[in-house]
Amino acid sequence: MEFFVKIAGISIKIKTIFPETRKRFQDYECSENINPEIVIETISEDLIRECREGRDRRGEYLESLALLRKLGERFPEVECILVHGAAVAYRNRGYLFAAPSGTGKSTHILLWRKLLGDNVKIINGDKPVLSFRNENDILICGSPWAGKEGWQKNCMAPLAGICILRQGISNRITGISGKKAVEGLLRQIYLPRDTKAAKKTLELLDRLLDRIPVYCLECDMSEQAVKASFEKMTGFVFEKERVH
Repeated sequence: MEFFVKIAGISIKIKTIFPETRKRFQDYECSENINPEIVIETISEDLIRECREGRDRRGEYLESLALLRKLGERFPEVECILVHGAAVAYRNRGYLFAAPSGTGKSTHILLWRKLLGDNVKIINGDKPVLSFRNENDILICGSPWAGKEGWQKNCMAPLAGICILRQGISNRITGISGKKAVEGLLRQIYLPRDTKAAKKTLELLDRLLDRIPVYCLECDMSEQAVKASFEKMTGFVFEKERVH
């Protein structure tokens, strides 16, 4: 089966083995009358490779992971990076929370939504895409891969800040740069195996660090953690913006 989608503004032609895989992309499908910038296709060896890594053995699930990996390899050639993180928009500005699995990204953005109300839009809860194609802004974009919660929206917002989360008790946020910022983000971006694509990814990462502030938040999962990240990243006063 083949169909066409747009992810992060990129037109993509996808060829799948399992018809059920198409359901994952239903919010991103577009007309077939487009000239795709990327064409990706799965073969049985791709599914075997994903299965060897001990994941869910359902065919459509393995295929979706294989497609994610293939796009991660191809994105740099169209000025994009795949990220492991949770992305939200607040008053039309995008904010990315990056951390290893189990650190509390999903809980943190859910608290943003609960405490700050409808002004918070969840873009993606697990695998957003950074696009560098816009001349004026770096955009944080939704994707069909959204973790077990399934939080995703086919939308994008100008990126205004990145926050690397660490578990702690102090709810302290500080700006970071240089080596610390690079190390924190390298762990959470997809770095292609292809040498040329990997080099391009690192070039895009340099552009990201030149233009977007990066913070480190040591936090628990409390209202005070949201206050710390919200005020530092947005410049708004939490008590004036929160839902009462």
